[in-house]
Amino acid sequence: MNTKIAFICDLHLDEKNPEIYGVDPKLNWKRILTDIRKRNIDKVIFGGDIGAPKAYSWFFKSLEPFNYDVIMGNHDAYREASQFYKRGKDNRELYFSKILESYKFIFLDSSSKLVSKNQLIWLSNELKTELKIVIFIHHPVLEVKTPIDRRHPLQNRAELYEVLADSSKDIEIFSGHYHMNDEKKVGKITQVITLSSVFQVIKDAEEIDIDASFFGYRIITLNKESITSETVSIAKDSP
Repeated sequence: MNTKIAFICDLHLDEKNPEIYGVDPKLNWKRILTDIRKRNIDKVIFGGDIGAPKAYSWFFKSLEPFNYDVIMGNHDAYREASQFYKRGKDNRELYFSKILESYKFIFLDSSSKLVSKNQLIWLSNELKTELKIVIFIHHPVLEVKTPIDRRHPLQNRAELYEVLADSSKDIEIFSGHYHMNDEKKVGKITQVITLSSVFQVIKDAEEIDIDASFFGYRIITLNKESITSETVSIAKDSP
């Protein structure tokens, strides 16, 4: 097995902030999809923050040629998105799991800025497996030293971390939300944060500061034994 996944997040379609910074999210999205077609990607996973509900129809239609999954971010509403994408355990939250050979993919919903008690109970059971665990969640779980982490963290990340740590399993987490690249490992938990597909937040700034000169996504490669990933960065003004 050698599976390539494009993990893309934080598109913010039809919202004001991208326009303020001179960014056209639809154009960025089209450029990303063109790029992944050239790279023989096997699967697309969108990591949350599609944008305004009025953009959902256009967004999901653009993904129809691909094998894809989607998670919800804090700018998303599953009730509206479920008209175009129906997954999960109930009609209020989008959480589910899938098995790909030796891996179990777990998709969590943090659109309410926390992971609900129902999800935590379900997750605890999903972790009882001999398969390798990969979690996709919009919000990072591990703390990152950056202003956006102080202002907009996952509200119950300590509870989520406890469930993950109690499993005693090696766990890979892929997230977005912070509009930056970051990688961190605590115990057996590895967290990888991915660039935004519209603009970035400067990680080491004292306050939240924006860099709209580039956008990007992540390619995750899975084989039978390991997971690796790399960043694809695209300059805003490149042809």
